[in-house]
Amino acid sequence: MRKSTELEARLNSVLPQERTQKFEKRRPRSPSQIPAYEKTIEDYRRHVEGASATRKDRENARQRASHIKVFTEFMSAPQSPGVDMKYLRNIKKVSEFVRHLQSRAYKPTTVKAYLTDVVGYLKYVSVVAPPSVRIGSKDLERLLLELRARIKEIGREVANQQLLVRRQKSG
Repeated sequence: MRKSTELEARLNSVLPQERTQKFEKRRPRSPSQIPAYEKTIEDYRRHVEGASATRKDRENARQRASHIKVFTEFMSAPQSPGVDMKYLRNIKKVSEFVRHLQSRAYKPTTVKAYLTDVVGYLKYVSVVAPPSVRIGSKDLERLLLELRARIKEIGREVANQQLLVRRQKSG
């Protein structure tokens, strides 16, 4: 009983405008405020979204872009991601990224979605070849190979997770 009264006291002490502030729509940043690496991700988001995108297409493209941003920030840590993408040469960090997502209790399907979105982005980068990107095609191929291996590794976990969810829904 004591925990619920403490929780109620904390909720009541927060002003209503403070509670709703979290859910307010963010103002878009001006192009000059967007870091250079995010511009490439934004170009990819627009490419995935397509010309006549539905609301769902826009949501999916935004989600993909956020997955890519999380990946690039993790791979470049402790520094800020550079537009040259040279930080992607450290292929060993891909496994660390997978462990990082798993440590945050992400389901196997979510981890696979992150990796699949990154693979799509890297394919886009290799085809479009933005002039600012300085990572070589061989390095990109090695990274894609590693990502695909991690996706394949997670495949069994995804199948088990899907079976578990189906049993819970039907049972």
